[in-house]
Amino acid sequence: MRVIGGSAKGRKFTVPKGFDSSPTTDYAKEGLFNILEHKFNMFNLRVLDLCCGTGSMSYEFASRGAEEVLALDKNPKCVKYVAQNAELFRLDQITARRMDVNAYLKNTNHTWDVIVADPPFDADVLNKWVETIFKKNMLNEGGMLIFEHDEFKTFSNHEHFNESRKYGHVHFSFFTLD
Repeated sequence: MRVIGGSAKGRKFTVPKGFDSSPTTDYAKEGLFNILEHKFNMFNLRVLDLCCGTGSMSYEFASRGAEEVLALDKNPKCVKYVAQNAELFRLDQITARRMDVNAYLKNTNHTWDVIVADPPFDADVLNKWVETIFKKNMLNEGGMLIFEHDEFKTFSNHEHFNESRKYGHVHFSFFTLD
């Protein structure tokens, strides 16, 4: 795996053996960031990465100039791994925290430009998270929520659903306020 763009472009990271999380493929990240770079000025973005796993998405946002990236995961191995790579790649705007996503969403008052979530594909939390994020107005004006999921999930009936894209076995669903 590698960072595809920005200041850390080309930096490689290897998922440790026995790691519970698998990173988003380079192919899927490249497609996603092609979309995002046409919708956002990547500099000064405030990004929340839920279920950050290996940190692949956090590295991409930070490498491309995001002002702040909060990477959350309940697995302490993931958090430690992301923090180590952020330091190694000199991506100081990444803060990795061990935290349950449900607890964070329930208790936070922060707002974000982009929220990206990649829970385990068998997790049945995505609908709940969509509702919570929009009910609590967690997106800044023009902001976007992005879920990575498998082919069996669909959100097309949700009022804030915008579009879905497929890259190999990875599906991204996009939600916006407007």
